[in-house]
Amino acid sequence: MKFIIGTPVTVWIGLVVLLFLGYRLSQERIIENEGFGHRLIYVPMVVAGINIYSVKTANSIPLVIASGVIGFVIALLLFKYLHQSLNIFTLQNNDIHKKANFIVLFEVMGIFLSRYIFSLLPFYYPSLEHSLNFLLIKVGVINFFIGILCSFGFTALHKIQELLPEKQHS
Repeated sequence: MKFIIGTPVTVWIGLVVLLFLGYRLSQERIIENEGFGHRLIYVPMVVAGINIYSVKTANSIPLVIASGVIGFVIALLLFKYLHQSLNIFTLQNNDIHKKANFIVLFEVMGIFLSRYIFSLLPFYYPSLEHSLNFLLIKVGVINFFIGILCSFGFTALHKIQELLPEKQHS
């Protein structure tokens, strides 16, 4: 309970805002703006900047970068494979519909919780603060979640681009 009480209020407000935004993005809706897919790509790229500080302060920068790239690539490939079975975007009545799914909510929560847990662990286990293995796992896990979110954005953009010509011809 000590870590809950010691957490600043701004972190909890951020969590509530992320839950609200994730829930809104998870609802079924009609995509009117053709820039929707681009926003799905820009948001994870901005979040990826979080890891720059971790890489900058590492003792072995190439190893940390490799860990982040491996986590990111695994996530891209995994979601690309899984996305084949998910038919999230459809064309109905000359409009592009996004079906309800909670992928974005889970991803945003995964990024938040992994950042929160990896920020708390060094307070309880001070030896982790300068541990290269801890840093490698931290960067790899966070980039895994960011990679899944980016992959969702890339595949959504691709699917929307496939549906747009059908929409224009209809």
